[in-house]
Amino acid sequence: MKEGLLDETSLSSAVAKARALEALLLSLARDNRFQDFVKDVLVALADAVKSEAGSIIELNHTQGNLFFRAAIGQSAELIHSFVIPLGEGIVG
Repeated sequence: MKEGLLDETSLSSAVAKARALEALLLSLARDNRFQDFVKDVLVALADAVKSEAGSIIELNHTQGNLFFRAAIGQSAELIHSFVIPLGEGIVG
């Protein structure tokens, strides 16, 4: 391979990154609620790594627990109501 040229894997990775960046920039350009922006970020990242599911968990400082800010995938609607006490589970 010539210097400076990308192999197929590197090119695929670069395309995925460019698509994720484009999705994030489009989301920033829209007049979104923060919740919508976070979900857009999650979708872009999941697409970039070819994942069918994912979540973003956030710390609630006032209540001292974690909650799902955004989730995608088969169980996404079910986990939005879950709260994880600090010190419990993998992320707690």
